[in-house]
Amino acid sequence: SLICSKATIDDVSCMTELYRKVFKTYPFPIHNEEYILKTMNENVIYYGVWEKTKLIALSSIEMDLKYNAAEMTDFAVLEEYRGNNIAYALLAKMEEKSFKLGIKTVFTIARAKSAGMNITFARSGYDYGGTLVNNTNISGQIESMNVWYKSLK
Repeated sequence: SLICSKATIDDVSCMTELYRKVFKTYPFPIHNEEYILKTMNENVIYYGVWEKTKLIALSSIEMDLKYNAAEMTDFAVLEEYRGNNIAYALLAKMEEKSFKLGIKTVFTIARAKSAGMNITFARSGYDYGGTLVNNTNISGQIESMNVWYKSLK
């Protein structure tokens, strides 16, 4: 069975390993343990999904508490586990935590060509805010990104 919970500093090496498997390149150094630790100590909460002791999915809440906003980001699901609504479950868990922290607005930029992630945000009640054309170097190429946002009440 799968367990969805907050990641801790003890999980950092398996987190960077998962990000390396899922993303050839990424706009931020999520493949680097020091970077993950730094963000954990500053403004990011990571959530993972484990199958027994194996980390199979990961995502994060990047918070801006001054503006009561947070980005739902860094979603990564191992290929063999995709199509099982794991990102949807992670997003629900992160929204719940954000709400408890007083976050009022959540948003994301999702790869335009990732139907699964765009469907996940649409199904979760996010509004489409437009497309950033050829905006981000991710998975080894420049891609367009869709902006999604939602008010938490």
